[in-house]
Parts: sequence; C-alpha cells; structure tokens
Amino acid sequence: MNPEKHEIIEELADDFGKFRKDYSGRGMYGETCVGIVTGDPTGCIEEAEARGVRGAVTDSMGLSIIVYWPKVKYPD
Repeated sequence: MNPEKHEIIEELADDFGKFRKDYSGRGMYGETCVGIVTGDPTGCIEEAEARGVRGAVTDSMGLSIIVYWPKVKYPD
C-alpha cells in the first residue's frame, strides 16, 4: 500500500523541520493544508518531488520558511 501524500510530508519533516497539519497559506481563505517549517526549503521540495508529492508553495515566516502543499489536507 502506498503512503498518502500527507504521510510522506510528515516523514520528510523528520529530516527537514517541523510538521504543520493546519497551515493556511496565501489565498487559501481559511482552508488548511500540511506544511513543513524549514531552513532548507529547496532540499525539502526536491525530496518531496522525488517521492511524488508536487505542488509546493513557500512563505516567509521571519527567520524561517514554510513549504506547504495547498492541495494536501490532513485528515480529520
């Protein structure tokens, strides 16, 4: 059985930073998705794409960056 996209992203957070299951990015109007707060956004995105998870977006969070996937929701 293949892991769900949110599971892949949660695993990536072990190597790249802090997992967020409830991030609401630009233009999401209160909708939430999964993301990773990281100091290495390029590496995080490249590894996610290598595992088949595409569509990442980034936002600045002051001293760090969050990489998030607007179409990947964390299940309730």
